[in-house]
Amino acid sequence: MEARLRRPHVVPVALRDVVASVLGSQSVDGHDVAESDQNCFITGITQSSSEVVPGDLFVGLPGQRVHGASFATSAAALGAVAVLTDGDGRAEAEKSGLPVVVVPNPRSGLGPAAALIYDNPGERIDLAGVTGTNGKTTVTAMLVAALTAAGQPTGAIGTLGVTFGGSHISGVRTTPEAPDIQAILAVMFEEGIRSAVMEVSSIAVSEHRIDGLVFDVMGFTNLTQDHLDYHHNMESYFAAKARMFEPDRSRCTVICVDDEWGQRLASQVARAPLTDGRKIVTVSANGSSADWQITHQGMAAHITGPDEIAIEMRLPMPGAVNAANTAVALAMAVAMGLAPGPAAEAIGQVRVPGRCEIIDAPHSPLVIVDYAHTPDAISRMVQLAREAVTGRVVLVLGAGGDRDQSKRPLMGAAASMGDHVVVTDDNPRNEDPAAIRAAVIAGITGSVVVENIADRAVAIRHAITSSSERDVVLILGKGHESGQHIGDQSMPFDDRVVARAALTEERM
Repeated sequence: MEARLRRPHVVPVALRDVVASVLGSQSVDGHDVAESDQNCFITGITQSSSEVVPGDLFVGLPGQRVHGASFATSAAALGAVAVLTDGDGRAEAEKSGLPVVVVPNPRSGLGPAAALIYDNPGERIDLAGVTGTNGKTTVTAMLVAALTAAGQPTGAIGTLGVTFGGSHISGVRTTPEAPDIQAILAVMFEEGIRSAVMEVSSIAVSEHRIDGLVFDVMGFTNLTQDHLDYHHNMESYFAAKARMFEPDRSRCTVICVDDEWGQRLASQVARAPLTDGRKIVTVSANGSSADWQITHQGMAAHITGPDEIAIEMRLPMPGAVNAANTAVALAMAVAMGLAPGPAAEAIGQVRVPGRCEIIDAPHSPLVIVDYAHTPDAISRMVQLAREAVTGRVVLVLGAGGDRDQSKRPLMGAAASMGDHVVVTDDNPRNEDPAAIRAAVIAGITGSVVVENIADRAVAIRHAITSSSERDVVLILGKGHESGQHIGDQSMPFDDRVVARAALTEERM
């Protein structure tokens, strides 16, 4: 059921307590938090003036085009009772006539502030986080399935939205803003949810969205090039991920050590004091030294773990990358107190929308839709496809606009592992789609056949109808997404719907 998240029920919190207990570590301008101002009471917190409800603390942050504090007067009209902002937003905030709290970096205080206002829901729910370039959504779905099968009402927060208790709320970010996360967890607790699994992006870490939370278990899948438009280099990207594994962030860590970044992270975590029962658990799917090992042949997998755990299971999705995801999810489930056998059985039944999702029809090529949008993820999908069919590997892919431009030719290079590549539009956003396609094509080498077809629906239909039942068609980049972002608009578009229609046309 699609729903809009309601606000949690709260006991009003005095603004003076928010300032003293949460933002006291920053230099607060005393004039703006005078005693008379601090006597107002807060029942919610938001950064969006359009979502203000009476009793809210409105947060005005600097934006790309306009400072959020310029909406303080609108927030006041909707019932906001105070404003939190920085020095640049002071003048606009004061126009609202509300008490104004000014701190140098209001974003860093949002998580702790929201946690206080919503009564620390993260401490009342068993909380697991999953981070890494690829595999976050898949591991999250696997862990939710294991926890649910064990009788633990569980919620999920991530790329697919927010899901709990039969409700689904679509989201625009892998990890929501800090006030929203705290509100979501508080509502989950009120609805009887006692475990939650959250995808944690590197950008969310850098923007303090998960501040105010301590995770019971934090899992790491891998690190490959992505988001360098934001982080600028791999070292900064890794540093953001690594912050989630510091002692004050996570009580137990599960780290896949199949790449150099995972090995480095495990070594780094091992050097930190493992106090108060804090544990580090390692996982491998390629034979690296680790606490958990998984080997597979086709869809059959053998997993060994601590305390002589040995499990035979069927992988929920094919390929080495999904074997690694399975091992991470199982190790996290056991770290959360689940029995390994039943957890593995539940994980084996998982199907994740837009993640290695098979669109099948008789006497047609095998069609797989996946979210792969990094060079590493693309190469892994091609390897997986080689194992699945005896014919050609045909790829349909593009690259997102207003995102890391340096990875586009690398995506093309990864696609060169296939036999036929149809380069098309992904989410061009505000860039020239033709220039994006050209950058991808520039990286394609070798004897692979290359076609440039701008219209994504036409590209998908062409790839499917021109392939035989011995071939596999990989439709990559958008996965579960139901829209295509062109300029400032989002047009309805779903790779899976288009693929199913094309398969129907082919059989007619």
